[in-house]
Amino acid sequence: MSKVVYIRGGQEREPRKSSGSRNFPFTDPRVPIMMVSENRDTIRIANGMQDKLKLLRQVGENEVLLAAWPGRKRQDVFVIDEDDYYRMEQILNAMVYDRG
Repeated sequence: MSKVVYIRGGQEREPRKSSGSRNFPFTDPRVPIMMVSENRDTIRIANGMQDKLKLLRQVGENEVLLAAWPGRKRQDVFVIDEDDYYRMEQILNAMVYDRG
């Protein structure tokens, strides 16, 4: 996965990771998942559960997954790390395909 940094106060900082939030709302349609290609020329965005699951299955090794979680006063962007990638895939897969 490519390195992601953000600039704040003139300094590079590590971005927040989705795994750092205990109950990250992956299934919320207000929390889009974004995939940024390795050369940053393509950004794909998914909001619905099926679209998010499809996007997860298209992610390449050097692409970056981000999630935008709306707050009360600002929108926070998180890097979806490897641990949360697998957890999110399992949750979405269960919700999309195991609805009986």
